Amino acid sequence: ASLAAKPFSQTYELEWTPESGTCVDFDNTATVTGADLGTTLSEATETVTLCDYVDLVVTKSADPALTRTYDYVVTKVATDDEQSTSVEGSTFEYTVQVSQGGFVDSEWVVTGEITVTNGNDVEVKNVDITDAISDDDNVTCEVTDGTGLTVPKNDSVTVDYTCTWSKAPAAGSQTNVATATWDDFGSPTTGDTGDATVDWSKAALTEVDETAVIDDDQFGPLNGGAAIAWASLAAKPFSQTYELEWTPVAGDCKDFDNTATVTGEDTDVVLDEATETVTLCDYKDLAVEKTANTDVTKTWTWAIDKSVDKTTVNTSGSTATFNYTVKLTSSGPTVSDYDVSGTITVSNPNAIAVSGVDITDTIVTDTGDTCTVVNGTGRTIAANDSITVNYSCDFGTSTPASTTTQTNRATASWTGFGSPSLNGSGDATVDWSKATVTKIDDSVTVTDT
Repeated sequence: ASLAAKPFSQTYELEWTPESGTCVDFDNTATVTGADLGTTLSEATETVTLCDYVDLVVTKSADPALTRTYDYVVTKVATDDEQSTSVEGSTFEYTVQVSQGGFVDSEWVVTGEITVTNGNDVEVKNVDITDAISDDDNVTCEVTDGTGLTVPKNDSVTVDYTCTWSKAPAAGSQTNVATATWDDFGSPTTGDTGDATVDWSKAALTEVDETAVIDDDQFGPLNGGAAIAWASLAAKPFSQTYELEWTPVAGDCKDFDNTATVTGEDTDVVLDEATETVTLCDYKDLAVEKTANTDVTKTWTWAIDKSVDKTTVNTSGSTATFNYTVKLTSSGPTVSDYDVSGTITVSNPNAIAVSGVDITDTIVTDTGDTCTVVNGTGRTIAANDSITVNYSCDFGTSTPASTTTQTNRATASWTGFGSPSLNGSGDATVDWSKATVTKIDDSVTVTDT
């Protein structure tokens, strides 16, 4: 009866348990039961649908790779920078050493896959996928076929991506983030992200010139022609010692260059080189030449005797004739004043001046002579030039040890400049038979008073 004025009404709530990723129908029924008989007089059922759609899930991989180009450092030294053929010879010893010179990284790239998973029982359309590297302005990422995708219900789609750098990455470890967006279909949001760590220390390497060959432009290939590995040089640099013989220039010093190179096996480019310059001197001894002119004095002695055929004549006042005989005899000649004179020429065949040149002269194996050289001490001889001095040897009152022939020797000594020795000599024959003779009393005039 109460319902005539106003129907009964009550509002209330019911909570249903959803199923993830799908829509579920839930029915519930209201009944009216008679109080007297306990029978259902009327009922009404209401069906509601509860949907629990979830966001798409983004996952990804990140595989870094780069190109690493290796460099090398080569040094070359000679044991001696300068040698003289007369002392050390014309062979030089060299040592070439090669060590690591660092490396240069380039062509940084990250590749991988991005997977978008749909955990719902409805397909999701207009899915767009992008990729990026966090906090780095020098990178560009591209997703292959990553726009307008449809992800089937309870399925996934996978796309490839590539990120490339124009400069070195901003950090040794970076975060690579993939983003997927979609049209609203009832999920909590319309986008999701997934990330992966980019660890450059684990990057796949494309190695360039990880091995190299070493060559000397005069000696030829070093290390037996085998390549050396850049990595092997970390523990100990490569080193090889070898010899080169150079051809000298007589009387001069000449510089000789030779170069060691390191060439990358991949690029066939000279990565480093080292040149060593050595000087080889082939100075010659000074040459000594001389002349020897002889002079002697020859003196004759004379004796005169006079006799008469009679010594007394009685003339009784008349004249008388006496007959005289004059007899002249000579002895000698006696040879004295033995002298030797001439010139001494000292020649310098070298391309440098030689100073401190002293010149002396002597008669070999004879102690009776005194030889004097005019202006023969402290001389300087210009390059490729000569000097000539005068000398004389005086025996005084002595007679030479040999009056036939002797040896006259001039000696030049000099300050060391790299020649084989510090002195040289030249001889001339003293031939007394060809001496210029000064004659004394080789003839006389006899008079009678």
